[in-house]
Amino acid sequence: MLEQIKACADNSPDRLAISDAKATLTYGELLQQAGAAATALRRCGVVPGERLLFWDASKAGYLIALLACMQEQVTLVPLHPQAPPAWRTAV
Repeated sequence: MLEQIKACADNSPDRLAISDAKATLTYGELLQQAGAAATALRRCGVVPGERLLFWDASKAGYLIALLACMQEQVTLVPLHPQAPPAWRTAV
């Protein structure tokens, strides 16, 4: 999936990749934001093989986090925004 999105960004960087209530991103913007998120993960000391808990209701936010984790070989563990507070705390 990551390679396919990179190919889309190379071939059509201004083509719409995703749109939701919080963001509208082209393939170029999506890849740039995912790269910035991957850099932030490295700077925070996240290493390949680790798991990253993620909580964001937006489709764009999830896709950015997923691509960043794929770049860094980190497992993304999404938390559902409507999960009960006790469950979120336990996780």
